[in-house]
Amino acid sequence: MAVLLVCFLLMTSSGRVGSSDAGSQLDAALLWVRTGKVHAPEPFGVDPEMWVRSPTGVFYQAHDIGALLLLIPAAKFGTMFVEPGYNPLRDPPPLTAKVLASLSYTMMAAGGALCFFLLLRLFIDTRRSTLLTLTFVTATMYWAYSKTAWDVMGGCVGVALLLFITATIVCRSGRRTGVSPWIYAAAGLAFAIACSFRYSLMPFLGIAIIVLAVLRRSAFPRRAIVFASLALLVSLLPALYFNQWDCFEKVERERGAF
Repeated sequence: MAVLLVCFLLMTSSGRVGSSDAGSQLDAALLWVRTGKVHAPEPFGVDPEMWVRSPTGVFYQAHDIGALLLLIPAAKFGTMFVEPGYNPLRDPPPLTAKVLASLSYTMMAAGGALCFFLLLRLFIDTRRSTLLTLTFVTATMYWAYSKTAWDVMGGCVGVALLLFITATIVCRSGRRTGVSPWIYAAAGLAFAIACSFRYSLMPFLGIAIIVLAVLRRSAFPRRAIVFASLALLVSLLPALYFNQWDCFEKVERERGAF
């Protein structure tokens, strides 16, 4: 099923960065790869309005860190064959980097669709799960979003992974073997992935998890909550640090270091 989804979505991918959001995030990734910094002295790139001025005067890309991290490999490989003097502040993104950025989102979309398939497999047979998954991919906006680069896809995939893991926990909680603590840690990681692409998801996903934990208390013992919380906090540290680093830059030594 994973091979089917990857092949289908790659075959129908546009290979384009079809939004100014993603184009600006690729600019930030290229800036990081070439200079080691994520802030710029002035707005630049495909959409200068995506760069926000911080209190210290430098500009940062307005989106969360998830898309930036996803596009680092595309930016790295996309600049391997450019001229040594390439400067992302002045020169447009290489075509190779743009194609790889688009395909990165397509591969991530395949992972989200696989999570949806695995979620269905917990409740129904493989044949119906396959048909429903293909229907979900092709008959909703999911297919359209997989064909280009949109950072909201990362939030969608994170939520799909969280749904699969939490459903697995609930389904296995009544079994004699129980649930491995690492599955709870994976739930915390999935939560962090979704929020790293869309930080505004945090309160809604948090309320949903709390309600689920209250309703199914037997499936979420104290040890499980500890594992999930630790995984969540550790996984969210890059996003939390990135937000303070770029949005506030209150500490002068941090500005000097980066």
